[in-house]
Amino acid sequence: MHLRLILLGVLFLFSITSFSQSWLDSLVEKGKQISGMDSCREYSDYTCQQLESFSYNVEVWYSPSNWGDSPTYLGRSNSLSGCSRMAYASANEKNRKVDDYICCLITDTSSCAEKHR
Repeated sequence: MHLRLILLGVLFLFSITSFSQSWLDSLVEKGKQISGMDSCREYSDYTCQQLESFSYNVEVWYSPSNWGDSPTYLGRSNSLSGCSRMAYASANEKNRKVDDYICCLITDTSSCAEKHR
């Protein structure tokens, strides 16, 4: 019985290594989604790795701004971390400070499916 389990485990590991790394990464991400083990799943429909890899519309409010002011649209970022860099780089170029910025997640059906920072 124990030998069978060991053999099944070895066969399973062998079969995993024969698949591509992207397939394995995809499987791990799906597992995180299902199990809720990813911290980003507490506030998003996506895992942290997925959020970093999506594209975002970047909007910024330069200082001084007032409640109700419209943001300035800066363009599109190809990552969540890039969105933040874009907001602060734009303010730096204009010798302004950032009051706030928002990263709008772009999906096939929305230009702002989720808002992130």
